[in-house]
Amino acid sequence: MKQPGRVFTFGGDDAQPPYQYLDEAGQPQGFNVDLIRAISRISGRKIEVRLRKGDVLDLVAEGSVDLAALSYTEERTKVFGFLDEIWTVRLSVFFMPGRASPPDDMSRLGGEIVAVRTPSLSRDTLAALPEAQRPTLVAVGDHNEAVALLRAGRATAAAGNDIGLREEFARLGFTDVPELLLRANSYRLATKRGREGEFVWVSEALKQLRDSGVYSRIVEKHLASPRPDNSLREFAPKAAIVIAALALVTVFALAWNRSLRTQVAARTARLAEAAADRERSLAEIRDANQKLEVKNAELERFTYTVSHDLRSPLITIRGYLSHLETSASEGNLGRFREDAARIDGAAAKMDALLRDLLELSRVGRVLNPASDVNMAAVAQDAADLLRGPLRDRGVELEIARDLPAVRGDRQRLLEVVQNLVENAIKFMGDQSQPGIRIGVRPDSSDPVFFVSDNGIGIDPKHREKVFELFEKLNPSGGGTGVGLALVKRIVEAHGGRVWVESPPEGPGSTFCFTLGGGSTPDP
Repeated sequence: MKQPGRVFTFGGDDAQPPYQYLDEAGQPQGFNVDLIRAISRISGRKIEVRLRKGDVLDLVAEGSVDLAALSYTEERTKVFGFLDEIWTVRLSVFFMPGRASPPDDMSRLGGEIVAVRTPSLSRDTLAALPEAQRPTLVAVGDHNEAVALLRAGRATAAAGNDIGLREEFARLGFTDVPELLLRANSYRLATKRGREGEFVWVSEALKQLRDSGVYSRIVEKHLASPRPDNSLREFAPKAAIVIAALALVTVFALAWNRSLRTQVAARTARLAEAAADRERSLAEIRDANQKLEVKNAELERFTYTVSHDLRSPLITIRGYLSHLETSASEGNLGRFREDAARIDGAAAKMDALLRDLLELSRVGRVLNPASDVNMAAVAQDAADLLRGPLRDRGVELEIARDLPAVRGDRQRLLEVVQNLVENAIKFMGDQSQPGIRIGVRPDSSDPVFFVSDNGIGIDPKHREKVFELFEKLNPSGGGTGVGLALVKRIVEAHGGRVWVESPPEGPGSTFCFTLGGGSTPDP
């Protein structure tokens, strides 16, 4: 709830470009600053940006600063309450251009002298290496100082955020800079632990910014910097993988955009032809154009999301490809097999993402002919397909006997029920007597089907978010994050709607959906 007159504070380091820094006039600038100002504008809350020299973690922990942007770690959850993810940061070690055979693995950093901002997550990551692999760490205040020490020969490497360091190298005219990835981390807004409930409005504002495309424009302004390759011989295979993945995304996005524009153009033409007979034609044309704008915003959001989520497996592939040649030349077959397995796993994840995206794109365009569908039989088929996971987790599944028949695409409706039951199994938690129930609520107009469980439940602030593409409330829970987005798309293609109910406290959640009064789905 808005607190009249309340001024919130966002704090951060004043020399951490491109995320936050003071410009020559002493004014706050950067990705975090623009994002916080946009959140303030959307939410109607006044948020004061305070950037200062050094870290603000202590100020956030004690509550004198309300919000900050931090890399997420399990250790930090003991002190800070993390809110929504706003980016994924890459922490890397950079070496001087032209250096012969720079280390290509963290295990080979022993003997290096690394300039690294202190305190920082990069410094903690390097300090946690085994003693034989741990480099000598030289504390610096910012990326500029780290690169300056590297150029002066007082350090053999510089570590930190890859975008910030690359910008500093680029400012000095260096583009071919060898890089070793340390880790990729979720970058989130955070507050003092226990205060998360005070900032539900932040999540709501971020969702509006993403839906409107403003978030994407802020990202492009500050973080979409090009990443130059090293040598063609070394990175040609990696570049081919990156280009192929981005080409798939681009082709997919262009095809979707062309399809949307064709549909709206055809609709507009039909309305224009009838304008002489119907004065309301102009209003319908305006409505069609508004829908086009919504679809284009959805396309922009989709393209960014796909590009963002494909980065994770690409980072893994990129990180381990360079190891293979070294392992092969050294005859270290054990490490070669391990690295190859990691690359294979990342490629399999990317394949699953693209396969799920293809399936998602077909919903609403390719539907089987509508028929009378026995929903009780559909529920039983879903139970049979998930018999193994149900048995493994000891889940008792109950199917109501009064499920009515509907008119629709049987295969797609089976996917809806199967995804909802599978989701309930996945988030059952440590329930001693796990149970799932498939039923229906009689209604005066449309029957409301539901899949109810007694699992861990869903925080009210995530009830809409769970249906968004690639949204995974538990990042370690497996899957691609497309399942519930697919459910939403199928239900809406049948003229219905889907939502989730979960008590603020206590276990369990109920996913409900209608099917548009049993009408034939729109092809």
